[in-house]
Amino acid sequence: MEVIYENLEEVFGIFNENFQYIFNSMYLNGVYNKMGLSFIAITLFVFAGFYFFYKNPYAKFFPHWVGFLLISGALSVVVTIAIAREGLAEYLLDSDPEVVDFANKMISFYTMMNLCLALIFGFLISFVLRLKSKVQPHLPF
Repeated sequence: MEVIYENLEEVFGIFNENFQYIFNSMYLNGVYNKMGLSFIAITLFVFAGFYFFYKNPYAKFFPHWVGFLLISGALSVVVTIAIAREGLAEYLLDSDPEVVDFANKMISFYTMMNLCLALIFGFLISFVLRLKSKVQPHLPF
């Protein structure tokens, strides 16, 4: 997961060499792995619940499928904020206002990035889970 997040940091321009120690701290504390596994697990469990346990044979694409996609995104946002704040706690309390500002910017970045990744993963995992579902096979995704 570290490689994915490091590449996305460089692509979107959040990486700053002046704050290299913050990125190293997150890497060494396993924050990248926690964030990556959280959006995958949350999205997988929400959509598995939708395709296998949500007993509504007349579920429609909108509002049911989109609703579950939004639920997985919202849960991913909440968990990502908690993980990122825990990983950046010492920098959020730093006496230097630039460090605090950069740490807050990183939390916002990781939250939006995990939201997008959760929505994309939810869309993709729907193709696989729909094939195995006996309750919701009529949905397009």
